Formats: sequence, structure tokens, C-alpha cells
Amino acid sequence: MLRLRIQFQIQDETSEKIVTAFEEVAQSLVGKSLDELISLSLELAGDIAVKETLNEIIGRKLKFEIKIADFNLDHPEKPFTVSKFYDWAEPSRKKMKVEENESFS
Repeated sequence: MLRLRIQFQIQDETSEKIVTAFEEVAQSLVGKSLDELISLSLELAGDIAVKETLNEIIGRKLKFEIKIADFNLDHPEKPFTVSKFYDWAEPSRKKMKVEENESFS
């Protein structure tokens, strides 16, 4: 049985790391299932179309939820597994308004 697996590098201002996305996470990330990617690859110039599909990920700002298992702690050089990802959203800069007569205990 074939399974979709995508390995890629993520980075922020502090570090970079190779991670792996499997099945549903990988499919959601690229917007296509494994069957769709295989069909695309079999079309004329399919290798270019698959490469373009994968290149659409590059440069996207996303937040990743990473699964760190004991294996990763013993082998930090190995890729971590992406369990979820979210579109990047800047944190809200709304200020919390506290009424003058409110008190915190």
C-alpha cells in the first residue's frame, strides 16, 4: 500500500528543522491526495506539474504542531513528525480593557 509522505525544512528566526508530514497532514498541505499526485505525474509533463504543486508550499507562513517522541529525544538529528498545521495569523494586538472598579484577587 502506498502512503503519502512529504519531508521538508521549516524555519523561524531561531532555528530550522527537517520535518515529515504523513497522509492526511501531507494531503492537506499540498491540496492533493496521493492518487491525484500519481495521476498528475502520469500526464504529459507530469513531473513538472507535480513539482509546481509541491513548490506552492515554499514560502508559505504556517504554524506547525510537531510530535516529539522518545525516539526524537534520543536522535535529535532525525526529522520530527508534523501532526497538524495552521495558517499563520499574526497575534491579536487588542488591548484588554480593565474597568477601574474591577479588582483581581
